[in-house]
Amino acid sequence: MKKVTAWALLLVSTLAGAASFKCSIAKGYAETQICGTPRLSHMDDVLAENYQMMQAPQIGKEAVADLRKTQKQWLKQRNRCTTQACLIDSYLKRIDEVCNYPAVEGVHPPCSSSQGL
Repeated sequence: MKKVTAWALLLVSTLAGAASFKCSIAKGYAETQICGTPRLSHMDDVLAENYQMMQAPQIGKEAVADLRKTQKQWLKQRNRCTTQACLIDSYLKRIDEVCNYPAVEGVHPPCSSSQGL
């Protein structure tokens, strides 16, 4: 029983700081910094969770399509960063942009802001 508990804790702690992509195939400065920096990895997790929540059907098809478009644009901008400060600033802004994204219809999904990150 103790071995199972230890393995479960190891698995959970490994997944807790995982990036939204596979670090084993990370490319470029931004992705390698995200994988190697706990704060950036955490920000990436928060953004990924917010982004996933905001793709809920109740915000409207047009809003989801626009959110995906702006995310692709943001990724291009993020990948141009050459310093950790640039990456941190980019994540802080994008986390709040996604969190504040207007729901066209229905109820706005729950979201985590960048405050305290």
